Formats: sequence, structure tokens, C-alpha cells
Amino acid sequence: MAASPQPPSFAAVAAAVSPDVALIQTKSGLGSGVVVDARGDVVTNAHVVAGGGPYTVQLGTSAVAQPATLLGDFPPDDLAVLRIIGAKNLKPAKIGGAGSLRVGEWVIAIGNPLGLTNTVTVGVVSALGREVSEPPTASTASAVLPDSIQTSAPINPGNSGGALVNLAGQVVGITTVGASGTLNSGAVITGIGFAIPSTIVNDITGQIIRYGRVVNSHRADLGLSGSSITSAAGVPVGVAVEAVTPDGPAAQAGILVGDLVTAVAGTPTPTAERLAEVLADQQPGKRVPVQLTDSTGAARSVSVVLGTLPS
Repeated sequence: MAASPQPPSFAAVAAAVSPDVALIQTKSGLGSGVVVDARGDVVTNAHVVAGGGPYTVQLGTSAVAQPATLLGDFPPDDLAVLRIIGAKNLKPAKIGGAGSLRVGEWVIAIGNPLGLTNTVTVGVVSALGREVSEPPTASTASAVLPDSIQTSAPINPGNSGGALVNLAGQVVGITTVGASGTLNSGAVITGIGFAIPSTIVNDITGQIIRYGRVVNSHRADLGLSGSSITSAAGVPVGVAVEAVTPDGPAAQAGILVGDLVTAVAGTPTPTAERLAEVLADQQPGKRVPVQLTDSTGAARSVSVVLGTLPS
């Protein structure tokens, strides 16, 4: 009789990566972060630092919280970088490997849920390429995260900004949100968490560290802002344009304040959240049709060359 396969040992991976995962505290709460270089730069989620400083960072190998400054953030990708004041010669995590992940592969989440430092949970890669909508909070706007990693590793409050690690010890993603709640049937949602893949993490954090901001988001933009509109029956019908960026894509296409955006690239956009999701699937420079209804109720279509979402 063949021996049953043994589950992998996660202890060595956890021991190697945990020192690179930090506890971040702000004036409004706490979260996690991952050391990205020797001089003390730490990547975390933008929503972790959104409440403002002062910020402190407690490394996984230390019992002392050190002051830090915010180098920059990019809320559309829910990423930010803190720099520990006076830090030097730190051991950075190995961030990478998301491109070779496979569904069903073991992964480890390391973070500080509820402030419980260096907590390790285990799961698998449940899916790749998920598009995740993060709801707005008191200090953050809603965000749409494309290409997210879905995992069954438990992710709880305080895990945000922590590490999702493969068995090679690579940080393949930065954990951001765990699905929670109860369905109408009474069933409790468990085992669904998400992480920002290392490809996006390395790109965005690299720009923030070098320039103090994101200079190329690789995200499509219409060059307008607006809000969701509902019909008299309470049904969402589109996004009312409230402002248009001068000389931006919408302005150049003739979109006006007061117009109602009802579809982009053939996909209905009944709400501002849905419009953001549709744009997250597009590429800057692409020409797409945009369906509109003007203030008189007349419908028209314009062709828009999408711009790049600014920092």
C-alpha cells in the first residue's frame, strides 16, 4: 500500500519571511507591511495609512516600534510606502513570483491580524486574475484592483499590507482584503481573501521610492469625475459627469458636465463603481466608444482615446 502524501512543512518558510513583515500603527488603526529594501522602505496598503500619521513600524524581529514617514501612496492600487527613520542594513523580503503561480498552489499569509504579531495562516491559491472592488471608507475612496490573487488563507483586519508567500519564500502578493459577512441565506462567508500580485507591487512601489509618486499607473482614465444616478424607480442608470479634466480624454471627445455616461466599450456603466471596473479592464491609448445621455434626454455616442490615470 502506497504511503499517503505528506503535507508540506511551512515552518521554514514562515521563519525566513516573518522577520521581513512589520506591524504598522497609525493614529486611526493598525496594519501590516513588508520590508522592500535595506534602507527601511516598507510597502503596505494605502488604506492602512489613509487616516494619517504619525506612523510607527515594528519589525518582525523587534519589540520596539520605530517612527516612519510616508514616501507616497497610490490608492487606485491600494499601495503605499513608508520609510523607517534611521533604519539601515535591513534584510528585505524577496518580492516576486506571482507570474508563475498556479491555482491550487500552497501559500502562506503572514501579518498582524487584530495586532497579533507574526501570525501565520495557510491556504491555497484559489484563483488568479480576479478583479476586486474595495468599498469606500471614511478616509478612502473605493478602489478596483485588477489581476488580484484569491486565496483561502485567512485574512483578517490587521493583515492588510502583509505578505502572501509561496513555498519558495517569495512574497507573491501583498494581502489587502478578506471577504466577510453573511449571505441572505444566513451562510457565513469564509475562506476568501485577496492579495495584490508582486508584479504590480514591484512596479508601483518602485515608482514611489524613486519619484515620491506614481508617474505611470498603466491604468486607463476617461478624464472626468461623476456620481451614480438612479431613476425615479430607484434603478441605477448611469454616471452623471460633474467635472471634466481640461484637455483630457473626455474633454477632447466633447463630453460635457451634465452628460450621463451609460456605457463604455460596449459595457453598461449604471454606477460609478461599475464605470471604474470597466476602465480597470481597459488600456491607456485605446480608442473606445462611450454612450451618453445629455441633459435633454438625447442619446449620443462619442469615441474616446483613453488616457492614463494620474497619481
